[in-house]
Amino acid sequence: MLVRIHATFTEQFRHQGQSSSRHGRGFSQGKNSRRVTPFSCFKAMIISPKGVVLIKRATGQPVGPVIALKSSENFYRLPRLDQRVWRYMEYWKFESLIKDGALYFRRSDKLEDDMEGKYADANRNYTTGLWGRFSSAYRVNHDPKAFEQGALDFRYAVFVNCWHINRVESREMWERFGKSERSVVIVTTVRRLLKAVEANHVQPGKVIYASQAVPRPEWSHNAPFFFKNLQFMSEKEFRLIAHKPEEEPIYIDQTFGHSISVKGSEIIEMVKLHPEASPCFKEEIKTFLRNQNVKLAVSRSSLCR
Repeated sequence: MLVRIHATFTEQFRHQGQSSSRHGRGFSQGKNSRRVTPFSCFKAMIISPKGVVLIKRATGQPVGPVIALKSSENFYRLPRLDQRVWRYMEYWKFESLIKDGALYFRRSDKLEDDMEGKYADANRNYTTGLWGRFSSAYRVNHDPKAFEQGALDFRYAVFVNCWHINRVESREMWERFGKSERSVVIVTTVRRLLKAVEANHVQPGKVIYASQAVPRPEWSHNAPFFFKNLQFMSEKEFRLIAHKPEEEPIYIDQTFGHSISVKGSEIIEMVKLHPEASPCFKEEIKTFLRNQNVKLAVSRSSLCR
């Protein structure tokens, strides 16, 4: 069976219990090869889902009622399309973005937050209102342990690209992600970013910051990836999550990232240097861009002393 989200666009994912109990959340894992076979969790960006319905996989037809989804229960939230977003990085990552023409997504279990993609403590004892209505309508036996284990396994199949929402530079973000004075921040808008990745299976959204006392929504496997604990609030994160195509296996001990082809010049609005960057570094970047036939504005940090 599948759970289908009735929305402006459609999301599909395997319903818990149709695969093995350990790997029934969207992929299987070979015992010896440590290979994960992913599946596409969504066919297009989800913006305004309207409800949840259970369908039969063989026919694609609903087997019960649509459970209405209130606007407050939708965790897919976008900033304004003209909102500026910032990605702070070491210079070699910027070089790779321009040279390779690809946006890098890190596998979620490799990110620094150990709670990435996990359900909250509250999910062990409570369900959200929507999932309660769904379980009642379809007589689903909710198993918190299965959900928790499924989320742990699913982290292998989710890749994340992170941006900081702000109107201006952030000294804190430089300190966290600009490892040295040879670092840059690339600036774009939500509109430009979404346009660059629209041909791919990418889901955008603002991260919601909540304590472990707040249960994460159960109606989508993606939900835990759009929630983080309160101590990360200063990140003001806008993120893209992606899944590799179904025909591309994921090897747990080898596949740590996923790249999506983009043109850096189409995404990037401007490049700013680290506050402690030297004048020579600016010239190095400008020379590099000229050699790549890429025209981008490169400027000093507004936080320079």
